[in-house]
Amino acid sequence: MDLTATFLAAAGAALPSGRDLDGINLLPILTGQQPPQDRTFYWRVNRSSRQQKAIRHGGWKYINDGGVDLLFNLQDDIGERRDLGYQNQKIVADLKARLKAWEDEMDRSQPAFVVR
Repeated sequence: MDLTATFLAAAGAALPSGRDLDGINLLPILTGQQPPQDRTFYWRVNRSSRQQKAIRHGGWKYINDGGVDLLFNLQDDIGERRDLGYQNQKIVADLKARLKAWEDEMDRSQPAFVVR
């Protein structure tokens, strides 16, 4: 998602009017002019055989996989082995709200094509 913004910047090209990008221009980070920034990542898989949505915010990753809620602390558990959702309900609620807001935003815009 960052490649389009980065390539546009490298080429000195402007984004067409009325278009927004999900990604950011990575050139300042790659050239050392700016440190990497904390970002929130969202994704969802919507197939007949797999329904999954997730958010990574800070050191936390929340996944809803087929209706099952999972929460991982990636700083302590990069392999996602220990579900901490039950012990961290406030974090789960916060991440679910952020994910819902992102999904609502994505659902308002209709993509030009659908990948299946």
